[in-house]
Amino acid sequence: MSGSLSHSQAKVIQYLLFDLTAAGCSDPRDNTTWPVFAYNEPDKPDDCVTIYDTTGIHQGKTQFDGEVQERHGIQIRVRSMNGKTGRTKARAIIVALDPIKQRTVSVEAEATYTICSISRTSDVLSLGKEQETDRNLFTVNCTVAFRQVS
Repeated sequence: MSGSLSHSQAKVIQYLLFDLTAAGCSDPRDNTTWPVFAYNEPDKPDDCVTIYDTTGIHQGKTQFDGEVQERHGIQIRVRSMNGKTGRTKARAIIVALDPIKQRTVSVEAEATYTICSISRTSDVLSLGKEQETDRNLFTVNCTVAFRQVS
């Protein structure tokens, strides 16, 4: 989907994960387990999720009005002290995202988006250990079709 966006795809998916109980993630302001961050990953806590913007896919224009069709890229990165726990969390997140279609998400009470679909472009990938720590890193890459509705 095309159009002007008030927030990046990472921020929109961060707020979506706050709402998806099946993903088991939380808002960092709540100080509970598995906080989700967008763009910047703090050093603490050890177990967290961070969403990054990545390259999307331009899918052309519609014939009747010339609207650009695009899928925005995201990377979901899971960090955990325990490798099995981290992989399990990454898997739970993608399983929770797979059925998303026409889902409305509000971001910071500033804007509302409709997420049309989320498509994985990878499975859970292990990045090994974080440098200078024993924390395990996992990523999943996806594309997201969404539009701002207010």
